[in-house]
Amino acid sequence: MGRFNIWLRRLFVFINVLFAIGGIILLAVAIYFHYRYFNVLKDIELMYAITIVLYVIGAITIVVSCLGIYGALKEKKWPLVVYCVWMVLGMIVFLVDVVVEDETAEPQKFSTVEEYFRQFQLDEEGDNHKPFIDMYQSEFQCCGHLTGPQDWGRHIPASCLCAEEDRGSSICQNVNASYIVWDEEVHVEGGQEQVYKMPCTFEDMIGLSIGIIVLNLVGLVLAVVLLCQMRKSSGVTSINTQA
Repeated sequence: MGRFNIWLRRLFVFINVLFAIGGIILLAVAIYFHYRYFNVLKDIELMYAITIVLYVIGAITIVVSCLGIYGALKEKKWPLVVYCVWMVLGMIVFLVDVVVEDETAEPQKFSTVEEYFRQFQLDEEGDNHKPFIDMYQSEFQCCGHLTGPQDWGRHIPASCLCAEEDRGSSICQNVNASYIVWDEEVHVEGGQEQVYKMPCTFEDMIGLSIGIIVLNLVGLVLAVVLLCQMRKSSGVTSINTQA
C-alpha cells in the first residue's frame, strides 16, 4: 500500500506541475496581449475584461497547484481540501464555457459573431474596431467568421495575408490582389495574393477547455484518493496508539 501511495503522490504532483505550467502560460499570454495590444484592448471593454480574466485564472491556477503539491508532499489535509473545492469550481466554469462556445460555434447560432464582423466597413476611415480584427486574425492565422476570406467579399483586410513561411501551404488560398484592403497606400495592378483560408472559430478553444476539464477531473479524483488514504492512515495510527 505504501508503494501505491508513493506512485499516486508522484502522479498527483506531476499533474499539478502541468497545471502550474499552464497557469504560467496563461499569465504570459495575458501579459503579451496586454502590452502588445494595449491601445486596442483599452477601447474594447470585452477584450480588456478577457485579459484581466486570464490574469486571474493564471494566478489562481498557480496558487491552487502549489497548494495541491504542498498537501501531497507534506501529507496535509487542508491544502488538499481547498484544492478539491477549487477543482470542482474550475470544472463547473469550464463546463459552462464549453457549452456556451459549442452553441455559438454552430453556424446557425453564430449571429452575434457574424453581426460583429459584418458591421465593419474596412475601406472606411475612422474604424475603431479594425485594430482588434487585425490583431485577432493575425494572431490566430484565420480570416472571416464563418466560411473564410469570402466572408469579407471584396474588402479582405491585410491581416488575412499569409505569413511568408506559410505561403504555398494548405492553410492558405489565392485571392485577387485587388480585393485586399491594405493598411498603407499600395498600388495593385492585379495578380494573386495568399490569405489564410480558415475562418475564425472557437473549435480550438473548445478542445482546450475539454482538455482542462479532463485534467481537473483527474486531479480531483487523485486528491480525493489521497485524502482517503491519509484518513485511513491516521485511523490506523490512532488504533495502534490506543493499543
